[in-house]
Amino acid sequence: MSFAMKNADLWREAEAYAKQIAPLPKHDPIEAGLMGFFGSGAILFLFVSISGLSSDRFDVPLFTTMAICGIAPYFYFRGQVTKHYRVLGDEYRSLADRYGEVEDVQ
Repeated sequence: MSFAMKNADLWREAEAYAKQIAPLPKHDPIEAGLMGFFGSGAILFLFVSISGLSSDRFDVPLFTTMAICGIAPYFYFRGQVTKHYRVLGDEYRSLADRYGEVEDVQ
């Protein structure tokens, strides 16, 4: 038995399912990457200052560490966002196939 369902209802139902299976992260990937980059930079600056090391000798390792600390959270949160929208799209297509016709709401 098949009945027409509104497009908006399908999206709402698919979104509810996607939030259960793969919820969106609480932080934006770019924001998380920037916080990792600048947070690690501040900690490294304190470490170099307290230890009395010359930052000129360690500029490449320090920048590399900062880059890794920024890239890791960015890709982690970006993967969560990608997974959420993949589940959302798959569920929407599954619901659309199950209910057959979909009415556009305008």
